[in-house]
Amino acid sequence: MSPRMIKLTYRGRLPSTNDLIQLNRTNRFAGAAMKKTYTRELAEMFHAQTLERFTEHVTCTVKFYEDTMRRDDDNVISGCKYLLDGLVTAGIIKDDSPKYLHLKAERFQSKLLVDGKKVPYITIEIEKSDVKDYT
Repeated sequence: MSPRMIKLTYRGRLPSTNDLIQLNRTNRFAGAAMKKTYTRELAEMFHAQTLERFTEHVTCTVKFYEDTMRRDDDNVISGCKYLLDGLVTAGIIKDDSPKYLHLKAERFQSKLLVDGKKVPYITIEIEKSDVKDYT
């Protein structure tokens, strides 16, 4: 039986769409390598935070807490790609397709201070959906 809800945290900031585009302009394989690295690191981090597994449809709420408001929302939220692929790789969610996942993403200003400076972080809440047939 799947758990009802879990909460995971990532301390830091993920690359934006603009970062990925710039990297791909320098080397056609660089973007794929970066995505693979982040996916693997996130999967390991999430696996260390929980042993829970969801096999049914879930709602995933991702909240990005940025240290500055310089990046556009669409560039910040593009980090969901790394997060969701990390969750699938870790085996926490079955798949990130609409058949198994409903995604809600928002961005906020971070209030977490370390040595007097705002620190970016991301929270991910995964909860079992009541959806019976989402195909």
